[in-house]
Amino acid sequence: MDKIVSAKNHLCVEEIVERIKVETEREKDDPFLMPYYFDFIEQVMRVKEIVIVGAGNYGRDLYKILKQNRINTVKCFADNGYERYKNGVYGNRVLSLTDAVAQNAGAFFVVTAQCYVMELIRQLVRLGVDIDRMDCFIVVNTGMIL
Repeated sequence: MDKIVSAKNHLCVEEIVERIKVETEREKDDPFLMPYYFDFIEQVMRVKEIVIVGAGNYGRDLYKILKQNRINTVKCFADNGYERYKNGVYGNRVLSLTDAVAQNAGAFFVVTAQCYVMELIRQLVRLGVDIDRMDCFIVVNTGMIL
């Protein structure tokens, strides 16, 4: 398995994804919103620009969650199937990952896909996004969706 490493902190993508999995599974029996949700919201409140990677149901759910928390810094959605979203999503453009990275160089990228997470992270890294400027948001692990 190839390892994609961040020059800044020497963590490989696989280690980051594993940390995310451990964090999201830590309190699955909690009937209330999980600390994962609150930690994530706190984190994205500090960034100036967000690109949601995934324009499907989970990306849309994240967009609604951000709006509910008065986070209005979403610049666009990025999706490998961007052609399907010619009219955009909730008034936002849907771009290819390549275009989203090129047009939003300083943004924070949030991967929302439930499948192909590793592949999307690898694509972002190959396009020049540092792993410190990305995260995954797994909606089903927030306690908000049953």
